[in-house]
Amino acid sequence: MAEFHEALAYSLLCVNQQNLVLKAKQEEALFHLYNGRDVFAWFPTGYGKSICYQLLPFMFDFKLKRTTAPQDQRSSVLVISPLVSLMVDQVSGLQKRGVNAAILSGNKGKYSYV
Repeated sequence: MAEFHEALAYSLLCVNQQNLVLKAKQEEALFHLYNGRDVFAWFPTGYGKSICYQLLPFMFDFKLKRTTAPQDQRSSVLVISPLVSLMVDQVSGLQKRGVNAAILSGNKGKYSYV
């Protein structure tokens, strides 16, 4: 449990959210994912699903001791969403915090995609 909390603290630091206090269900979902379990988390709008997506790759990097590895050897998380506006908002917020993030979409528009 201590390693999980260290990984969580590291990941919050990586996304510049070190003062964020997670809700119990967010932490529970991350705990099970960190320990290799499948998770179905059904959270209401505004509950904070996105922070779980954002923290997970950094937590895996911590667990796998890849915190100083080159970017192409770091963990990734694939989030599938039908909401382009949500994807744009999430990626924009991550990029502003220095997190490498991109959108892969068939939609052609004014947004930058991978």
